[in-house]
Order: sequence, then C-alpha cells, then structure tokens
Amino acid sequence: MLNHENIILGISLLILGVLCAPSPNPTQIESSASSVVTCPLKPRNMAKKRCLLWDYTNTADRPQAIEQLDFNGQISSVANWNAWVPPELKGRLPFRPTVRTLDQMTDETEWGFIYNSDHTHVHYLNEPERQSITPVQAAEMWKKKMVPLRKEKGKKLIGPGCASDEPGAAWLDEFMKRVEAMGEPPDYLGVHYYGENGKNAIEYIQQM
Repeated sequence: MLNHENIILGISLLILGVLCAPSPNPTQIESSASSVVTCPLKPRNMAKKRCLLWDYTNTADRPQAIEQLDFNGQISSVANWNAWVPPELKGRLPFRPTVRTLDQMTDETEWGFIYNSDHTHVHYLNEPERQSITPVQAAEMWKKKMVPLRKEKGKKLIGPGCASDEPGAAWLDEFMKRVEAMGEPPDYLGVHYYGENGKNAIEYIQQM
C-alpha cells in the first residue's frame, strides 16, 4: 500500500485535468479528464490546477486549435508526454515536460530540453511497466538524473505514471520502496487510472 502526500492521477485517453478544491486532508488529487470529477468539497472557487494534455499530433496536424482555449480559465499548465515545448503554446501557460523513456536521459538534446529549462515540474516515465523498464533501472536513473534536477535546479518531480492494474501497482510499489530507501521519493506520485467513472477513480486514489 503506497502512502504519499501528493498523488497525481492520469485518466487515460481523455483531455483536460481537473483538481478538486482544497481539502482539510493533506492528500492532493490531480487528474486528467475531459469532464469534471465530482468532489465532495467546496463547489466554488476551485483551485486553478487543470493540466491540458496537448498530444504531439496536435502540434503536427492542428496547432491552430490551441487558439480556441481560454488561457485565462482553469487551465494552469500543459503537457504533451515529451521533453520539447509545443511552439504554438507561445509561453502562455507553464509547460510540464515528460521523461518518457530512459533514453531521453542519455540523449544530449532531449535531456537539454529538461535540464536547461525553467520548467518547475517534470514527469518521470510513462507506464514503464509496459516498456520493459524494471523498477531497479528506473530507481538507478532516478538517483543519477532526476534527483539532481531537484537539488540543483529546484524542480518538483512527479513519479512514474503506472497503469491502474496489478502489474502497474506492483511495479510502482517496488520503485517507491527503492527511492524511499535512498531518501529521495517523488514530490508527487503519478498514476494512470483507466476508466470513466469518477467515483471509481477516487476510490483508486484512496487505495493507492
């Protein structure tokens, strides 16, 4: 059973992120979804913490679509599962890069996008259990490359986003034990919930 102060939840195949209003419980819940996850909390004055998941294909095929967004609305950041910033974003929202694979940490250009940037938050690995990346490998690279981002650059680190199934939970459990043993856990815990039921998503968060 994982117990971490902050939990970032990714609901797959959907578009916008929704964050429940501030709660007296210290656990923070961030999700990615195209519809609001109902929260038994304050219905008004919700924190501006939705993250727009802007797929890289939008940059290639329909970059102009970003102009339809309300940059003064609830969206607070943008991610595209890559290290490079969508040029059509034009600095209008903070970008959250993703270290999607281990190779990105050894590629000079890809790593340069992350290390030499002013991005405040960095995601680490996208469903590594489905990429044949072991928790041992991930923990070793976490210590070697990710921890210095926090210590030298002051960046917040978001842990691996594993799928909400048994292999994903087992992988994440081992990874967390290893990074906690070295005294360097993530600032946020990333998970990927597969489903459309908001209640089930909240239950999954509580379980994690």
